[in-house]
Formats: sequence, structure tokens, C-alpha cells
Amino acid sequence: MENVENAKIITFHIHSIHAEAALFLMLGGEMDKYQIIDISACQSKVDPKKLNADGVILRIGYTGYGSNRPALDTKFEEYYKAYHDAGIPIGIYYFTLAQSNEMVNMETDWVIAQIKNKVIELPIWVDCEGQSHSAGWTNLNDKVRSELMAKWCDNMQANGYYCGIYASKSWFTSKLYKSVVGKYDKWVAQYYDRCTYVEPYGMWQYTSSENAISHGITSDKNKVDASWAYRDYKALIRDAGLNHLDSKIPGVEGGKIPMSNYTYFEVLDGVAKYSKKQHGDCFFTIDGRASNFQIKEFACRDGSDEILIDGELVRRLQDLRDKFGVTTINSAYRTPAWNAKVGGAPASQHVQGRASDTVCKGTSPLEVAMTAEAWGMGGIGLYSSFTHIDTRSGKARWDNRSGKEVGVSTFFKIIRFGSVGEYVRIAQRKLGIKDDGAFGNQTKKKTIEFQRLHGLVQDGIIGSKTWTELMR
Repeated sequence: MENVENAKIITFHIHSIHAEAALFLMLGGEMDKYQIIDISACQSKVDPKKLNADGVILRIGYTGYGSNRPALDTKFEEYYKAYHDAGIPIGIYYFTLAQSNEMVNMETDWVIAQIKNKVIELPIWVDCEGQSHSAGWTNLNDKVRSELMAKWCDNMQANGYYCGIYASKSWFTSKLYKSVVGKYDKWVAQYYDRCTYVEPYGMWQYTSSENAISHGITSDKNKVDASWAYRDYKALIRDAGLNHLDSKIPGVEGGKIPMSNYTYFEVLDGVAKYSKKQHGDCFFTIDGRASNFQIKEFACRDGSDEILIDGELVRRLQDLRDKFGVTTINSAYRTPAWNAKVGGAPASQHVQGRASDTVCKGTSPLEVAMTAEAWGMGGIGLYSSFTHIDTRSGKARWDNRSGKEVGVSTFFKIIRFGSVGEYVRIAQRKLGIKDDGAFGNQTKKKTIEFQRLHGLVQDGIIGSKTWTELMR
């Protein structure tokens, strides 16, 4: 067991860029948001002084049909100068037709050359939906399409730029592999009263009918696209030193995002000892990025100073927080005396610093347990009001919702056409359809589509392999 003195202490400011908007917002949470207007040559005139939004995303260019060569948006230079001179944060998007790695390289090299001497304070987005109109693109399978978009983002990120993917909700769910593009930021277009995309995203384009005149824009039918950004991209990008902007924090390297005035401890492999008095207010970092958890949250409820914490447990709790939003630790480390007092097993994982009784706000304990199942957690216990997870090396599963512990082999239940209940509702939410709890024709159709997209047997039955992909 390591002492905390061996941990990497990070004294500059860090912010996690893990997305947290999707389920948090769907469950009724409130987050800071920033209105962003996206603009191209389709808008004939702009007056930046009249903009009533927090920033703009300009189309920098596109790959031309037939020529397969990058072309500059005819209004980009004019609009960039106008908004930049007015002090308005600017991001860009590129309309790609890439059908090969070579085309991706061509496009990203071109974009980098165009913005070399420009101040881009908001993200760079690649709009991939245009490829549906390209003959070569329509012949690509979903996996190759996804890999090309991942390479597009990787190329930009390798050159120090913050990059994400723009597409409609239906495109993200039917044309792009989550396992390939899941780690990249997403700008989801869905013209609805809320965004129902259930994976993490950073921006939601909610309308194509925003009143253009109210933003000083002359446009066809006086309408323009508008989005909500759920991150302070301007602060995130500049403070990180991304997009070739100077970081405000001395010593901060690219990708290390500032957030708040705390000392941070990088999580250690295995179990480490901490002091609640000395370290309690400190946050953990994971691979150099801030988590949402302070060391004191893992402390024993008897008020003792020593805390044992397994680094892998911190990682998994942050994964839950990123996926579901607000995540609370009811009980983590327990001293042997406290464990005995509350009726815990003598060899409890809590005593070893490897366990947490966890609540994800707005998410059922069953759904949390199923997510932990998909991740292959060592121990999972299902209770009526919380979920126990632990990092033991073996496997243990139990259901205590009735107040009596019953051993189970898995928290995945096979469901198919005609099934009803909570498992069906969970599956329907993951598939992005109405969660009425009845496995009917629509649920079967969406299941088969999901199975096809993830290379699974397309039988319309949700068993362990399909559950694993749904719940990751």
C-alpha cells in the first residue's frame, strides 16, 4: 500500500473535459449554457454589434463535390474579421467529404493552414453529414466512416486544437460507432424541445429557425441556426493553451484544463492512505484531468482521520459521474470498528478502501448496477436506494432490494419482443426511443439497428452482449 506522499501533487488549476450534459439534462438538471450562432455564406450580411449570443461558429470551408478539394467559404474572411474585431469568441466548422485517410489529411492540413494566424477561441468542428451525398461515401460501412471522423479529430488534436464532431442525433445513433467516436466532443443537431441523445455531448443545435434579425444577421427567411453550449469553451480552451492560445496558468501544458483554486492529487494505482485533516479538501485527478471527487468524500463516517482509497475505485466513480451526472458516495472507506458497528462483513471491501455505496441522481440503482456490469466491476450489490460497487479481483453479485441478500450471476436480463418492465424501459432509453416499458415492434427494430451498428448478431433480442454495448 502506498502513502499519499508518493502521489503526484498537482498545484495548478485543472478542469475535466468529460461531457456531462446528456443524461443530466434529460433528467431535469440545470447547467450553465451559452448560446452560439453558426454562420456561413448562406447569411448575406452580419452586424456583430447586434449579436445577442455568446459566440459564433463560422463555416471555414468545405470539400467540393466533384473536385474533392477544400474550398474556402466565400464569407469566412469577412465574417471572421468582423466578429474578431468586435471581440466575439469564434469557432469554426468544416464540411467534410473525406472518404479516405488521405482525404482526411488533406482537409485537416488545409484547415490548419487557414487558421494559423487566427484567434479561434471556440472549438473546431467537423461536419460529417455531407458525406451522405457523396457516392463514394455512401459505399463506406459505418465502422470506416467512424474511423475517418476519429482520424479527423486526432489530426487536429495532434496539432494542438480542440476538435469535435457535428452531426444530427439520428446520424450519431445510426451512422457512427460509439466505440470509435465516443471519446470526442459532440455537437448534436436535434430540432426539438430537448436533446434526447443519451451519450455525452458538449453542444446541442436546437433550431434552424432562430430569429436572424435579433442577432444582426441578414439571412434567407430571416432564420439562422442556434445552439446551446454546455461548457465554457472559451475559458476551457484558452486556459489549456489549446488552439495555440497562451494559457493563463504558468506551467499548464496542452490538455491540462484549469478550473478552480485547489490542490489536486493524481490517483495512484492500488490502495493508498490519505489523511482527512491534511488532504480532505483536495480533489483527485485522473490522468492529469480533474475528477469531481474530494478525498474527504471517501472518509469513514465515524470521523476518523485515516482514509484508504483504491485508485481504480476513483476512476470508476468518475466514469459514473461523467455518464449520469451528480454522483454521491454514501459510504466508502470504513474502519474495522465502524464496519462492525454497521453490520458489515468482516472481510468487507469497504475496510480495504475498495468499495463505495453509490447514488447517481435521477438514475435507478438497477441502471447503475447494469452499467457496472458492462464495465466488468468486481463486486456489485443492488439495493433499493443505492448501488454497491467495488474493485475486488474476483466477481460477486447480489440483490438486496427486498432487504434480504440474494446472490445473482448477472444484472443483465434477457428481454425480447413481448417483454415488459424496467429492463425494457432502460433499453428503450439507451436506444433513444419512448420508454413505455413494452418491447414492441419499434423496440425490436431499433435493437436490430443497434446490433448491426455494433457488429452483433441481429436477432432483436437483448442478451448479455447487446446489454454490454448498450450500457457501456
